[in-house]
Amino acid sequence: MKPGCGLKCRQKCHDRISPEQREQILSSFWQLGNLHLQKQFLINYVKITRKKQKSKKKKNLRYSLHVDGHDMQVCQTFFLHTLSISHQTVQTTLGKVTTNGHLVREQRKPPVFCRLLEQVRKDVRNHINKFPTVPSHYSGIRQQGNTYRKI
Repeated sequence: MKPGCGLKCRQKCHDRISPEQREQILSSFWQLGNLHLQKQFLINYVKITRKKQKSKKKKNLRYSLHVDGHDMQVCQTFFLHTLSISHQTVQTTLGKVTTNGHLVREQRKPPVFCRLLEQVRKDVRNHINKFPTVPSHYSGIRQQGNTYRKI
């Protein structure tokens, strides 16, 4: 876990949430073990709020953590450091939320592990070992002076 926000934090995150509580939040987040569940966790605790006045920045993110039965608002640095994630992770996750607030399922398929039988692997090794070995043409054994020796 990273150190979190400093003493100059306006929200005084370190005063409201103890290091033990942060450890518990961190372990519960990473013990979810499923990427979809972790993204759902982020959606639940990062809220998008619209700005009222006109500016270039049209939305704000509001971060909170679930402590002692209720949600406590924290600063961005404290949130990211407690979960040991980057801001890009949050941005990517929020970009995959539909208009009704649901997370879009991953389109990627899990990897398929294809391992050959041990007998087939032995047969391939035996076939390769049948070829004669020849010293590398980069080594000095095949090259003498300026002329090349034919083998």
